[in-house]
Amino acid sequence: KMELSENMLGIYRSDRSMTPAVTMMRQLMQTENEAMPYLYDRSEDMFPILTLYATSSHYSIYHNQSVEALRNHIYVNRGLRLQSDVIPEQLFSTRNQEAIGHPRLIMIPGAMRLSDACFEQLMETVQNGCTVLISGNIEENEYFEDSVRLGVLEKETCFKKRHVRNYEELQIGDRRFQLDFRKNCDYGDTENFLSAFVNEDIYREGVFYVKTYQVGKGRVIYCPLPVELAQNQEITKSLYELAMEETGITKDIYSVEADKEHIFIHSIVYAKCTEYTIINEGATDSILLTDMRGKTTYKIGMPSGRGCKLWIGQDGRLVGKYAIDGVSVMQINR
Repeated sequence: KMELSENMLGIYRSDRSMTPAVTMMRQLMQTENEAMPYLYDRSEDMFPILTLYATSSHYSIYHNQSVEALRNHIYVNRGLRLQSDVIPEQLFSTRNQEAIGHPRLIMIPGAMRLSDACFEQLMETVQNGCTVLISGNIEENEYFEDSVRLGVLEKETCFKKRHVRNYEELQIGDRRFQLDFRKNCDYGDTENFLSAFVNEDIYREGVFYVKTYQVGKGRVIYCPLPVELAQNQEITKSLYELAMEETGITKDIYSVEADKEHIFIHSIVYAKCTEYTIINEGATDSILLTDMRGKTTYKIGMPSGRGCKLWIGQDGRLVGKYAIDGVSVMQINR
């Protein structure tokens, strides 16, 4: 079984000689096998966020913008230490409950060309108590046809289509921001694809407003502008923080002394441990990571381009680690 895994990983050459990666991969496998007794009862509900990816945009002429919106969405989530499963819209169905899970918050970044079937399923999910955050235009379906969606949220109200301009203003709570869309508006071309459907509640006197609609037991937080396609991602961060606040989602898995953009941290919570994957994408650096469940802090030093995996038990004890090539892990309190 080990040999089969190593062949699939490509760490053997065609002449059956071993590549330099073989030692590293064998050590990783051994470490994961040692931690295996702790890796059961994965707590999916610790990250109750689902990102819905509009694949009709991915396969259309707007592919680049669709990918950019998703990439910026993931980047902002990472800065906020939010973790989310990402599924394409064709998998968003009650027949595929395993992939959907039971999210408390569904996020649709830079929405464009959402299919009618997907929107209907989305509203059914909201009716049952979920919160959905939509940023962008949801009034057009996958065939580039107008499709009345906002009328479901606010009946007897006329929504009008408006092109997104190079600069727009957006009100989020009591804060007002200016968004720069020049990159995705061809720097002044009025025949751009970015558009918004608005009424007097979400657009007045040149300012867009984020509005929350009550739908059954759930809510829809609607931002008429695709903020993920603007050049200032601080605005996207503020929108996501609003959604977290209204949904009651907290970041209580781990904390770091200082957020560093070049250090990637991904955590998975199990019944008796939390698994951390930490990668340094910048220069040699270190972080202080506190596991909130075990209330234990570890200092992790990593050379440039290196990473490690840690398994921290619910009592804060380090039950397993994979750290080579100059990576150091030291517990500094208990």
